[in-house]
Amino acid sequence: PIDFYSTAWGHAYTLSPDAAADAIVAQATDTIDFPKVIEQAYADGIRLFVEIGPGSSCTRMIDEILGTRPHLARSAVPATANPVVAFLEL
Repeated sequence: PIDFYSTAWGHAYTLSPDAAADAIVAQATDTIDFPKVIEQAYADGIRLFVEIGPGSSCTRMIDEILGTRPHLARSAVPATANPVVAFLEL
């Protein structure tokens, strides 16, 4: 299963259309605490982080937040690569 986390709520939530809409609204209207949500995901046992959007800014932040703790953070579409090839390599 895939876990979905809200950067506004700082924790995982069960995915549904209503929950996803609420998470998007909360992210748009509340303060985003990216380190908090990454730390919570890590505490929940998450070790693999996949950045779906373009670039690798979240991937770099995750690496900084978690430091030397065991984890793997990768971007599906890094800014410096061919998007199709990068996605297939991921």
